[in-house]
Amino acid sequence: MDNILSDLNALLTGLGFKVSTGVYKESPPDEYIVITPTNNFFLGYADNKPRFETQGAEISLYTRGQYIDQTNLIVGALLKDGYTIPLRLYEGIDNNAGLHHYTIGVYSLYGLQAYGA
Repeated sequence: MDNILSDLNALLTGLGFKVSTGVYKESPPDEYIVITPTNNFFLGYADNKPRFETQGAEISLYTRGQYIDQTNLIVGALLKDGYTIPLRLYEGIDNNAGLHHYTIGVYSLYGLQAYGA
C-alpha cells in the first residue's frame, strides 16, 4: 500500500478491531480504534530531491475491557511489521463513555511512488 493510514487500517482490522480514521462516526462500541494522521517528512536527499517519506499517525484505542492486553497485542503487531513507536500514553478514562483511552504513536518509511518520483 502507499500510505500509513491504509496500512494501519488493514493491520488493525486484521487483528479484529473496529477501525476508523479521524473520528468514529457510528455509535461507539465497547472497543474501537481511531487512527489520526500526524506528520510526514522527507528523507534521503540526493540532488535536492527526497527519496523517501516518513509518515506518522496516532492510534487511539478506546475500550471498556483490559486495555493493557489489547495495547500489547497492537504494539507486538506494529513491531513485527517494522513500525517505529515513539509514543505510548495512557490518556485516562472518558467519564461520559466509561472507556479507557490509550494512544500509540507510530512512524513508517515509504518510497515516493505516490509523487511519481
